[in-house]
Amino acid sequence: MKVLHVINRMSAGGAERLVMDLLRCHSAKGISTDLMTLEEAESDFPSEELPSAVRTYSSPVGRMRSPLQVRAIARASSSYDLVHAHLFPSQYWAALAQAISGTPTITTEHNTFNERRRYRVLRPIERRIYSRFQRIVSVSHATEQSLRKWIELPKGRFEVIENGVDLRRFRSASRLERRALHSNLADEDFLLIMVARFTRQKDQMTVLRSLAKLPSRFKLALVGDGELLPEHRDAAHQMGVSERVLFLGRRTDVPRLLKTCDLAVLSSHWEGFGLAVVEAMAAGIPVLSSDVPGLADVVRGAGWLFGPGDTDGLASGILEIAGLPAEVREKHLELQRLRADRFDVDTTANRYAALYLDIAASKAERGGS
Repeated sequence: MKVLHVINRMSAGGAERLVMDLLRCHSAKGISTDLMTLEEAESDFPSEELPSAVRTYSSPVGRMRSPLQVRAIARASSSYDLVHAHLFPSQYWAALAQAISGTPTITTEHNTFNERRRYRVLRPIERRIYSRFQRIVSVSHATEQSLRKWIELPKGRFEVIENGVDLRRFRSASRLERRALHSNLADEDFLLIMVARFTRQKDQMTVLRSLAKLPSRFKLALVGDGELLPEHRDAAHQMGVSERVLFLGRRTDVPRLLKTCDLAVLSSHWEGFGLAVVEAMAAGIPVLSSDVPGLADVVRGAGWLFGPGDTDGLASGILEIAGLPAEVREKHLELQRLRADRFDVDTTANRYAALYLDIAASKAERGGS
């Protein structure tokens, strides 16, 4: 079976991480998988993660939002048994390409919200686009519920396959020396970490405001880049916490960074799943996240939650976790380890493989039409 993944570009995000893991896992299981990006851009993932059998290439159109992508995807997909599309606008172009090529096409919905849902005029267009997919996979039940409410398609078209993490990669990672991150960083400092791109979806600003309310021994490592990074650098300076914040940019050693820190924070306005919190759970550090649908479902009962945008609530949560007795902390870490076990990437890959085969079988029963 040959599967083509289509995505905008391979930047550091949850959708891109899922694609990379599926390419790696499915190649090992004998499913031929390739990757097509709409734009030619440097991948944020190490090239050695991809098996040599996986072919990666960029659309000849070059411009991600060009309607010419429809024909480019249709032409490419004619060589495959199934197309798997991720993110907007790849989802739109792949759905329209399916009408030309006839190749079965599915999509994964990665978030509970996007900016298009602010405009009701787009609702019938979205419904039309999503109706082209043979199956619509959501990364969480909250993601599925919000999407079904928006596009109102039959329930049988939907399926939930939760994201997964390569647990061994995070559990076996070795700790970095703190002074390798910054010469003034001491072992007695309480080091927070947030791994996320600087976008409208994420809320690093609340973390910075909370840091300003905490004693000076609390330090913060922010991993990721994005269009809002300069704004956050300026804000840290204005708040007087720039000396306590490490803006680390893109990193390929996130498992080691997590092992170096005392607490992982994920502050978001909305979130489909929250891969970063599972990674932190697997690495063995406490997790404190925004209480938003999708993300809260992963954390509740194992980690800690605070109200989205609640600066005081976040600061209080950080102080509470920092002051936990060792035995209480270890009890929570054990709950997190058990929670992370639910999200092993092999389970995720196996469920997608079964879905691919089910769609292929359905096509064969229809006589390949």
